[in-house]
Amino acid sequence: MHSAESPTEWVTMRNTILSSISAGLAETYGASAILTGCNMEEESAYPDNSITWIHAFSNMVQHGSLHGIKMIPVDSHLMKKDIITLGSALGVPFQHTTSCYDPIDVNSSTDKMRITQAKALGLTHIPCGSCGCCCLRRHAFLAARIRDPYESLYMYDMEKFSSYDYFMSQIEQHGYIDITDETWKKNTIEKYKQRIEVLV
Repeated sequence: MHSAESPTEWVTMRNTILSSISAGLAETYGASAILTGCNMEEESAYPDNSITWIHAFSNMVQHGSLHGIKMIPVDSHLMKKDIITLGSALGVPFQHTTSCYDPIDVNSSTDKMRITQAKALGLTHIPCGSCGCCCLRRHAFLAARIRDPYESLYMYDMEKFSSYDYFMSQIEQHGYIDITDETWKKNTIEKYKQRIEVLV
């Protein structure tokens, strides 16, 4: 497995390119800021995920746009576990998100059960489950004690991190969190308010 820290999963200048496109669209539509989802967990792994890069890019865009567009880091103080937890409380449809670097085309798969599942979710590809990004996603869901909507869809087993057994023991002891519980949602959103950097 290649971890998130592995240079083999570095997509050259991805965040710089996508953020530049976002800045162009922001100026076109009259927005004053673009939000980025760079998170604490990958800050040390990828240079264009760091808070230093965010500030540098924001400075460049402010100087390079007519209306001084800013880049605002939304979750740079959060780990992936926190993003899963807060996202679930806010109703993020994680079944429509993917982290996979090596997805399998549903038309080339012979696994009928997974093909049916993928098509039911409106997916054209099945996540591999074993690349570094899939493993980080899967571990984040386990750490948050929230069911990953893709758990039975992944094609391959993941390499277990050292914390895997601990996460599983917590789930066995306490169960998965009921993300439909309104009290849990309210308390979770309140808990994370101070850690989010959105300026509105």
